[in-house]
Amino acid sequence: MSMRNEVPTGWEDRNLGEIVKFSGGAQPPRSTFIYEPEDGYVRLIQTRDYKTSKYKTYIPSKLARKKCNKDDIMIGRYGPPIFQIFRGLEGAYNVALLKAIPNEKELNKEYLYYFITQYNVWAFVENLSQRSGGQTGVDLDQLRKYPFPLPPLPEQQKIANILSTVDEKIAVIDQQITATEELKKGLMQRLLTKGIGHTEFKDSPLGEIPKSWEVKKISEVADFRNGKGHEKIIDENGAYIVVNSKFISSDGKVIKKSNQNLSPLNKGDITMVMSDVPNGKALSKCYLVDENGLYTLNQRICLIRAKDMMNNYFLYLSINRNRYFLAFDNGVGQTNLKKSEVLDCLVKLPSMKEQNEITEILNNVDTKLQTQKDKKQAYQQLKKGLMQQLLTGKIRVNNLNEA
Repeated sequence: MSMRNEVPTGWEDRNLGEIVKFSGGAQPPRSTFIYEPEDGYVRLIQTRDYKTSKYKTYIPSKLARKKCNKDDIMIGRYGPPIFQIFRGLEGAYNVALLKAIPNEKELNKEYLYYFITQYNVWAFVENLSQRSGGQTGVDLDQLRKYPFPLPPLPEQQKIANILSTVDEKIAVIDQQITATEELKKGLMQRLLTKGIGHTEFKDSPLGEIPKSWEVKKISEVADFRNGKGHEKIIDENGAYIVVNSKFISSDGKVIKKSNQNLSPLNKGDITMVMSDVPNGKALSKCYLVDENGLYTLNQRICLIRAKDMMNNYFLYLSINRNRYFLAFDNGVGQTNLKKSEVLDCLVKLPSMKEQNEITEILNNVDTKLQTQKDKKQAYQQLKKGLMQQLLTGKIRVNNLNEA
């Protein structure tokens, strides 16, 4: 089936390779690498560097054959995940990266960035990569043939400006989210150790705490129940969402469903991961159930239900990724918490009145944070819709009120 669609009036029917050059990276031997900046060296950019600055690497400037600037469009050449699009770093780039270089007499670089980040382009590259064995990689010969309906430069600039404006708004919201997350982290540190308005403190097995607080085992403040294995998990038609480690630990909520309600859950229940691989990120990760009758537990996930003396959200904050549980992970074999080990975990117990006050403060911050995340998602959806319309010419910028 042809990938080509009818080209809008005034646009040219081109291929990507006619207006974009792809330049692969290079790197000298590892023996030349250093890990602190020095005169005469340049940073070696690798795909991982676009996600973390923990592993900065430098090579001699005289050996830096392929260089990139912060505004250059860089492509992850291999996968998984394949065909990641990056910008924002400056240095010499290695063999796992490609630089997409537009013919700027015909193609605006910012417009190219938005064109190449479209889902359709990624899906095209991904589909080609699956046809060959071994490590997945970008098929450059086929990518060069990808259809590129090319608007006139002034129209490219207008489209890029519109999409950049949305990206700038998303970046501002990201900063707000980061600030709110830092606020919550600071408030939790203060409120869960010092409480509200206390002037007298005492030593406890959990460190210094307000004098009026107690320390209790989970067995004293909550009920416990293990989950059960589901014989059949259905992706689409099941009545209940199965709470397993991937559901709890993934921000994207990996949803599996079952028609078996073996361990029904109530709103306010806490579920916790009891098994994880060495040095994993899921052990003792908790989820606070938000609706009655929707969820059911899988095996190696436990239910912790607060008793009357304990606010369920306060208990959730106290045990989620608690250091007591993480100490069972020796970094060698899979960690499997026992029921007795969970029940022996110590938690702080303020008065119910103070627990409620603390959780109200933190809930208000959570509400603000969720509002910001919802706002970001709305702008992301707006951007997605604009890209689908503007980059295909279904909507022309001359018909938009840019005011």
